[in-house]
Amino acid sequence: MRKFSFDTLSCHATALSPRKSVIVTSVQAWLSAQCSDPQRRWVLTMQMALKALFGADPWIGFDRFMGFALLDPEHGFYSQAGPVFGGDGHFVTAPLLGDWLARLVAQQAVDLAPQIEALNQAFSVCEYGPGNGRLAVDLLAGMGRQGLWPNHYELIEASAARQAEQAAVLTSGLGGISAATRLQWAKIMSPLSGLLVANEFLDALPVRLFEWQPDHPDGPVLEWGLGLAGPGERLQWQARAAETQLREQVIARAKAACERGLGWRPGHRGEWCPGLRPWVQTVSQQLLAGEVLVVDYGYEAYELDHCDRPFGTLAGHSGHRRIDDREELINRPGTIDLTSHVNFTELAQAFLDEGFEVGLHTQAAWMLDQGILDQARDLLFEGVGRAAGAVPSDRAALAQLSQLQMLLGDSAMGQSFMVLSARRL
Repeated sequence: MRKFSFDTLSCHATALSPRKSVIVTSVQAWLSAQCSDPQRRWVLTMQMALKALFGADPWIGFDRFMGFALLDPEHGFYSQAGPVFGGDGHFVTAPLLGDWLARLVAQQAVDLAPQIEALNQAFSVCEYGPGNGRLAVDLLAGMGRQGLWPNHYELIEASAARQAEQAAVLTSGLGGISAATRLQWAKIMSPLSGLLVANEFLDALPVRLFEWQPDHPDGPVLEWGLGLAGPGERLQWQARAAETQLREQVIARAKAACERGLGWRPGHRGEWCPGLRPWVQTVSQQLLAGEVLVVDYGYEAYELDHCDRPFGTLAGHSGHRRIDDREELINRPGTIDLTSHVNFTELAQAFLDEGFEVGLHTQAAWMLDQGILDQARDLLFEGVGRAAGAVPSDRAALAQLSQLQMLLGDSAMGQSFMVLSARRL
């Protein structure tokens, strides 16, 4: 699911100073001796590290907290040694629902490769947020079935724990085929031509939280962040007047909502992702020619900023449970996946500004346009009387059909997920 590249998030994952690192290390040693519960020790250590992150500042923006809670190399959510994805982890993503998504992406790669080679460039693949490596396995297998082997397959992954998990899944899944020698891991995308895939990556870029208060003396835009207060200096939500960049972003969105006849009421909350456009700019610089596929949950601006969505989209996930309680989101740092919906209007405009041709569809519409039903028919319905509408009888095929329904269903992932394609050759 969600991973990160430090090239666009360095401001959120800044290393602690040597002195602060020594303090945190000493506290960790003391906690190991005093606290026998690993989960509790994890939380206490993260809380101490957060205090070091504050330093002399009485307040930090939520984006700094989010980046730290997810990316801290030792105790961040994605640094944990245990499983993050799948039934034994915290959530399930599309690549874990069969190889349906990979089949369609593989076909995109096969169609794109000759165009790249016509430019006298080698065709490569880059994947942001490789999850547990399952998409890479199925995508390489799908390309291989059609005789396409990329020059290299680059996995952008910052976490050492996730890299190890991906390597194990890829080694097992690829079975030693030649594609295994073409794999490479990086924290920053290398210059390449070909296909870039980002599946459920952007939803976990750190966000800043705002509140619309046109009549407030510090308004019209407040920013919610965190302070340390009370006994034990616990994390507490605190609001202050937004600085210029955030204020201008929010005022523009509020004005657009008003022009649509859906003006915000006082107290309307939402998120803005400061790393979204820098990520697009990085991709634009490094992708010499090719196509970008972004698959994620999110909305276009008219829906994201609808007046009937007054609480924003910030949420957490832990143990397959969605968490909306904002107190819980900040009091269990490092144990909860933090996320918000992608603003696909802003994302599309960022790619347009970089000279890409852009297409945007719901996940269901994109998969149907790419011929997923034909693939399902050939894979699942051959020999079972498909002309009469019969369904497969064996459990494996039924499970695959159920997974496809999850990806396409209106009440599942079909409408809540979107696919953005951006091409520049």
